[in-house]
Amino acid sequence: HVTSAAAGSTLVLTLADGTALSPADYASGNFQYSTDNGVSWTTYSGAIALAAGDSDLLIRTTTVEDSVDEANEIFTLGATLNSSGNSYGDSATATIVDDDIPKIFFGASDTATGNILVPEGELATFELHVTGAAAGSTLVLTMADGTALSPADYASGNFQYSTNNGVSWTIYSGSIALAAGETDLLIRTTTAEDSVDEADETFTLGATLSSNGSSYGDSATATIVDDDIPVIFFGAAATESGNITVPEGQLATFELHITGAAAGSTLQLTLANGTALSPADYASGNFQYSSDGGSSWTTYSGAITLAAGDSNLLIRTTTVDDSSDEANETFTLGATLSSNGSTYQDSATATIVDDDYPPPVLYGDDGAWLMNYSSQHQSFDIKAKDGDITLFAGRTIHWDIWVDDISAVGLTLLALSLPTGTTGYWEKLYTANGDTLFRFYLTAGDTDVVMDQNDQFKLQLLGDDLSSSSNVHIINSDEYVRPHNNYQGDYATDFDSATAGNGADRDWLSSDTDGGEFAVSGPISVTGQTLDAQGGNDMIYGTVGNDTLTGGDGDDFIDGRAGSDTLYGGAGNDVLMGGLGNDTLYGGDGNDVLYGGFGNDTLIGGAGSDTFKWSLGDQGLGGGAATDIVSVNDFKTSEGDSLDLRDLLQGENSSNLQQYLHFSADGSNTLVQISYSGEFDGSNYGTATDQQIVLTGVALDSLAGVGATDQQIIDMLKNNSNLKTD
Repeated sequence: HVTSAAAGSTLVLTLADGTALSPADYASGNFQYSTDNGVSWTTYSGAIALAAGDSDLLIRTTTVEDSVDEANEIFTLGATLNSSGNSYGDSATATIVDDDIPKIFFGASDTATGNILVPEGELATFELHVTGAAAGSTLVLTMADGTALSPADYASGNFQYSTNNGVSWTIYSGSIALAAGETDLLIRTTTAEDSVDEADETFTLGATLSSNGSSYGDSATATIVDDDIPVIFFGAAATESGNITVPEGQLATFELHITGAAAGSTLQLTLANGTALSPADYASGNFQYSSDGGSSWTTYSGAITLAAGDSNLLIRTTTVDDSSDEANETFTLGATLSSNGSTYQDSATATIVDDDYPPPVLYGDDGAWLMNYSSQHQSFDIKAKDGDITLFAGRTIHWDIWVDDISAVGLTLLALSLPTGTTGYWEKLYTANGDTLFRFYLTAGDTDVVMDQNDQFKLQLLGDDLSSSSNVHIINSDEYVRPHNNYQGDYATDFDSATAGNGADRDWLSSDTDGGEFAVSGPISVTGQTLDAQGGNDMIYGTVGNDTLTGGDGDDFIDGRAGSDTLYGGAGNDVLMGGLGNDTLYGGDGNDVLYGGFGNDTLIGGAGSDTFKWSLGDQGLGGGAATDIVSVNDFKTSEGDSLDLRDLLQGENSSNLQQYLHFSADGSNTLVQISYSGEFDGSNYGTATDQQIVLTGVALDSLAGVGATDQQIIDMLKNNSNLKTD
């Protein structure tokens, strides 16, 4: 306002910066005035001429609307009146009131969520925006655990930020200085890739903006999405079968693996019948597990609590060794893993391999063998009586002939009028203290042989030392030979029941001295016996169970008969016969003869020149090869050890043995494959083999040199008497 101005007065206006600066905050060089109370406006361009008297003016200028949070700012308008040669002045200050409030938010916009999902093991990257920040603003970032824990699940103490959309990254080390206005940031941290099944886990990123003395904050949550699915599997790998085979009577042991289980996971195990039934064939209600590779075992009593991550278990149960010939039988182990609210399953099947061999004979009606068990004429007539007797194709039965108290010199055995379709041969098993044992084998050919009372044959001893007073007996050592009631006497004459001393013992351990334990309508279970005959030249016949028989010092004869037997010859020149079953024979010191018999046997000759012997009928049946193992480093050609195949091979001669024998390396062992009937053609060893011998610890090249052929190996072994054939 101007009052009492002289005529010709002028008014000069000046805008001057304070904290507000022109033109950033206001317009100092382009403002307007109005003398009619704002009806009209004139751009100020210099001194304004005033009328005499009073004048009222409005002066205006623009201020700048920005988006920066800042303090209120001022500038000044000065006015100088020149009237009648005098100057009069006044000024006024304008305060520009800031209307900008900074914003800080995660996500694409301030109305959207900035929460993120990140697959386990990948970078968690947050998007943060700051708008309207004052100059000198700072930003503080903080990561905080939720269900995710640092550093196990993510890195809270070592993360990065970028202000150029990820072109470059800076490790966060403290508050970040921001330019005034808007700033867009990316913040990232690592997440940990583990192998544990677990719930999705979270952590939080907090951001605090300090701008113009005030604080503004926001936060966002990262959810780490678990990508671990537990795996449960039987066997060596998740892609392989965990099914197992177990010989009857041995432990069935399964291998179970679990990977990626959550903490607090549990494991349920269930055994279920297949063709095998519990408890007759295996134990489903009392089995064990081990989590330390079998060092210790725990009886399973319910759900097993597992540690997080991986677990390896062994689970075992017993199987029952019976004496019944039957098909292989199966049962199943099921495993259910409960992890993080979900269940995962696998199962494996155990096949119990029957070790009870089918009888070689079938007795029709009341059929039995009519035979006299003792003779002073040194001959025995044998025939079927009261029913047919069928000897199955390729199978063998035998009779032992015992000559008591005479010299063995010159004794031979003669077989007369054998039934059509059969062959017979004999061997002298044992001689000691005037006792001589012969064994006669009757074998069917390629077809079953049915015999009746017209198929009588005779066994006759020949020798100059025989006389009418000689004691000659049939020892019914073959449990499949059923004696007829007409002559059912004691077929173990002069043998006692398991008495032992340092003399020459004769022991018959079976509960049925007539023999024929299996040659009845149903097999008789005979408990295996344990006997140590101590010193002396002993003769021992076992039972049809699993026997442990020891001859001790002396020249012993031990026949395990049926069952899976363990026989110890001890010192002396012993004859050990495993018989039916999977037997283990220890010859001990001396020049021993070891017959594994029918089944998969382990033969240990020990010190001395030992003979490992096979007979016709020992080979496998039905296309499956029998496998016998000669123990580690026990076949020593330098000690005179030999493989005696004379009674097993049929039709061989010195020029065709390559059709019967094939030698190959099996790791550090030598595998001898045998076709007892000479069916090898140079390429069919896998299908034509019916007997295998593993010479453990005997390198193939040690037999006849590096790269030797089958014929060269055969020649070397025969020339050194380490291989015996006809």
